[in-house]
Amino acid sequence: MGELRRRTPLTRTGQLSPTSTRRRAENRERAAVLASMTENDPWCTVRLPGLCTGRAEDGHEILTRARGGSITDPDNIILVCRACHTYVTAHPVWADEQGWTQPSGDGAGGGIRTT
Repeated sequence: MGELRRRTPLTRTGQLSPTSTRRRAENRERAAVLASMTENDPWCTVRLPGLCTGRAEDGHEILTRARGGSITDPDNIILVCRACHTYVTAHPVWADEQGWTQPSGDGAGGGIRTT
């Protein structure tokens, strides 16, 4: 099969925006929510023995944005240390069983876990 060749050069009309204005605003709101949550309780929620470092570093969404969850709803966010967050993300079936993630949205909206 022949080699594909571009007949006209690619041109860019301006700078690529790494983040949209709307996303930047949402990220600022999320940062404020996480700061408030961390101020109230700075400890990891998952606390996996042998992995947990104790202090929360990340906010983990129980229902991901792709599944209809909000990244700014405190009821949809748990605070976790980096090690526990990595484990929860790498083991989705286990995380679903433990309630650290929700497999899909049911139209009910944001937060799920009430522990």
